[in-house]
Amino acid sequence: MEIIRYDAPFEYTEVFNVWKDIFGLDEARLEELQINGSESQYNNDFVYAAKEGDTILGLVHTTIPVDYPTFCGVSGVCTTPEARGKGVGKILYAKMTEDMDKMGVKTAFLGTGNMIAAKLYGNNGFSFYPGTYIMYRQKDGAIIDFKNETYANKPEKITVIEGNQSFRVPIIPLILNSNSGIIGDINTNIVTGVFTQNYCMSLYPRYLKLKDNGGHYFGAKSETNLLGGIASVIPTEIGNRCDFFWSGNFAEAVPEMIEKCRSAVGEMYFQIADSSTNKIKFVEELGYAPCESVDFMFDGCVIRTKIYCRK
Repeated sequence: MEIIRYDAPFEYTEVFNVWKDIFGLDEARLEELQINGSESQYNNDFVYAAKEGDTILGLVHTTIPVDYPTFCGVSGVCTTPEARGKGVGKILYAKMTEDMDKMGVKTAFLGTGNMIAAKLYGNNGFSFYPGTYIMYRQKDGAIIDFKNETYANKPEKITVIEGNQSFRVPIIPLILNSNSGIIGDINTNIVTGVFTQNYCMSLYPRYLKLKDNGGHYFGAKSETNLLGGIASVIPTEIGNRCDFFWSGNFAEAVPEMIEKCRSAVGEMYFQIADSSTNKIKFVEELGYAPCESVDFMFDGCVIRTKIYCRK
């Protein structure tokens, strides 16, 4: 068995076919978006393949943001049925983590609800972030603390930009550190707070889908390119709906992110959970008031929300 690292873009047909056979076509296409070269200006993507001759036995895909290379996202983890139980995953992860450390990655993220797979990841230094199915690995083995480390310092300069694929990995710690309340972004069905966070590398693709459906999204970055907030807007049956979330020290960027959304579509409204008092304060200060109560269904639960319209 040998481990081969493919640096995107590369001729990925055989890799794609393995993902398609194991995960299905839709998930394989999500991985394809990252390795076909279309995101090269935003992310460095590497696929590790365990092979015997010309046969792929297992795969691991890592994504490292160009402008924030201390973060890494892990996806596309699989072992072919005939290779299971042969230690393929262990060898793949050993090589991947060795390379991540050499590249300067400090924090890597992956998502799983599979406890058998979680044991493999745990043996390679990954731990569950409390209350989530997101696992992380710190280079130095420390327990992660976003509030008091990554997001602790107030940025010297915040820049609001149009959303792009550089958000793909940094959105994960942002969601974990969100100050938005129970709903992160109703436009992308992202929840935070009391709900278990089930998603990891599948969070950002929701914004690609939002854009395909006529929406727009914008993000706030610090002078070090840390992503600290996102606002989005999407057309609905009753108008353009805006939503937003942020990390505490990026609160000052919220009005500008909202204004970017308004500039993109014109008049718009907000739909906010009754418990999201931080969000409500922002929209009321911008001249919006509650005009209708609406129940938002998530994972079988009812979340009480109100629509906020311009006064």
